[in-house]
Amino acid sequence: MSKISEWSKTAADNNSASPDGAPEGMAPSGVNDTIRENMAQIRTQWEDAQWFDLGDVPTRTDNDTFTVPGDKTAEYHVGRRLKLTDATTIYATISAVAFGSVTTVDVTTDSGNLSASLTAVALGIVTVTNTGTPSVANIGRGAYSGLTIKPNVTNPTYQMDIDADSITLTDGSVTYDATSVNLTADITASGANGLDTGSEANSTFYSVWAIYNGTTVAGLLSLSATAPTMPSGYTYKRRVGWVYNDSSGNLWDTRQVGNAVDTQSTLLETILSGGTADVYTELTPTVPSTAHIVRIKALSASNQSIFLSRDGTNFTDGLTSSPQTSSILFQLNASQTFYYKRAIANSTADIELYGWIDNL
Repeated sequence: MSKISEWSKTAADNNSASPDGAPEGMAPSGVNDTIRENMAQIRTQWEDAQWFDLGDVPTRTDNDTFTVPGDKTAEYHVGRRLKLTDATTIYATISAVAFGSVTTVDVTTDSGNLSASLTAVALGIVTVTNTGTPSVANIGRGAYSGLTIKPNVTNPTYQMDIDADSITLTDGSVTYDATSVNLTADITASGANGLDTGSEANSTFYSVWAIYNGTTVAGLLSLSATAPTMPSGYTYKRRVGWVYNDSSGNLWDTRQVGNAVDTQSTLLETILSGGTADVYTELTPTVPSTAHIVRIKALSASNQSIFLSRDGTNFTDGLTSSPQTSSILFQLNASQTFYYKRAIANSTADIELYGWIDNL
């Protein structure tokens, strides 16, 4: 049986005996056999169409390296996905490639190591360069699964744990899927798993990043929401959240699940204390620059209602207290503020912050 990987791009070279080819003067029965074989092979390819076997025979050299004959650096380029037939099927991403007498391919496997049982390699049909898919600048933003960020149990005031089933990182052109992520970022440390630059500052939000250098996934804290200073060798990144270092130099006791951040113990901030405004008055909660929704709660000594507005003119939502209400989610305006006023005079009101929704 002739596989597609064994067919030649030169038509005249596909002249093996039927059904593997179409030699000159073949019997009518051979024509039928060859057509049926072609149909079978095309169907087989379409059963797993995201991978294509070029017919290269791989030779394992170590746990994450193999070679193929000839100069195949154009086909086996960095970032391209591979399906490797080993003792089990192994999926991997090319991390480096070089040509000497053969093409040497280094890979980062999703799991497991290459063994002497390696017999075949198939390329992902999507290339990294000149790809037919949209740029990663337009897709994959915020790609994550099972993401949580919470204070470290041992050192909760200066360390945050970052856990996820997966996080998609990018270097601007290539993506990398980090899986089984388990990191700890330390605001008192520098570099990977610490601050990207400078020293710890109080009353400051720090963006939380997952970064990758081709071998190791690490955490990073930065003042920048878009462009952290990357440690040497690290090129892949993804912002996954924020932490706040309060006026005492302690990280807020928050827990993030997905893109939702909430306090684990008490309120984060009193946004309004003893408010008596009877016209819409602007309030500015302490939230990071990418937060677009806040979780707030009202306390009112007189059990009154509070009107909320996004634009300062039109009623958007309300808070009630008796004397304490459940929290609500409220969308901020473009300036990350909102407005309040009392529904009835002769009462005072407090509005407290308990969390936010991040625009990951």
